[in-house]
Amino acid sequence: MPPRAKTKLPPPSTAHSSADAQPGLQQGAQRTRDRILQAARELVLEEGASRLTLDAVVVRAGLSKGAFLYHFKTKRDLFVTLIDEMIRAFDAAIHWACGPSRRAVRCAGSASVWQ
Repeated sequence: MPPRAKTKLPPPSTAHSSADAQPGLQQGAQRTRDRILQAARELVLEEGASRLTLDAVVVRAGLSKGAFLYHFKTKRDLFVTLIDEMIRAFDAAIHWACGPSRRAVRCAGSASVWQ
């Protein structure tokens, strides 16, 4: 049997954000999105990313699949968002560690890890 060709993943879809919602729905939509993300984070920590399923996320979040699909069109979109959050948190930690009262050497060492 010949080896399977690698398929190129499409770019993440443009999932809805709470900014797309009508003003009266923004807070509720943001809370729903936050519940989905929190449930996904917990499940990834408990079971690993490879075992994460849409069903498990919606059950943990106490939501419907429709609510999930409103915010994230695919599981890949959810992972992209989770990874983006982790990168932002790491970036904020580096900026805090490299504040004016911190030594420049520590900053240079931390930054070189990501180059």
